[in-house]
Formats: sequence, structure tokens, C-alpha cells
Amino acid sequence: RSDGLQRFGGMSFDDLPETGVCIRFPGSIAVKLLQVLALDPRPSYHNDPERVYGFPFAGHEVKFRVEGETVVLLGIE
Repeated sequence: RSDGLQRFGGMSFDDLPETGVCIRFPGSIAVKLLQVLALDPRPSYHNDPERVYGFPFAGHEVKFRVEGETVVLLGIE
């Protein structure tokens, strides 16, 4: 978690449950990732809540799905 991570869209990484997993990104990159996910980067013709989407970001592959109006971050590889 980054102390420099500002709240975005009513949430921050501090709002996430403790899992014992540590993901380390500089605060500015974490904010950019939240901003990208908030834009719902799926193709506009897709609306399948079970489908897993992915995109490259900062040298990692980000996996997510969208349930209604909620983006669910599944992993960063």
C-alpha cells in the first residue's frame, strides 16, 4: 500500500480486505491503474459478467471482470 495513494472514485487500496498478498506499485502508477479500470476498458459490445478481460499495464498483465457497474480486479501478473 502506498501512503501517497489518494482516494479515487470513493475508494482506495486501504479499503481492500487484507489477504496477506502484497502488491507494490508507486502511488502514481496505482492511481493510474484505478483510473484506467474506472473507465471500464472492455470492448463496448461486451456485457458478460463472467468473462475475464486483461490488458498490459506497467510491465504487468491486469486481469479483471465487470459485474454490473463494479469492476472486479482479479489479478496482476
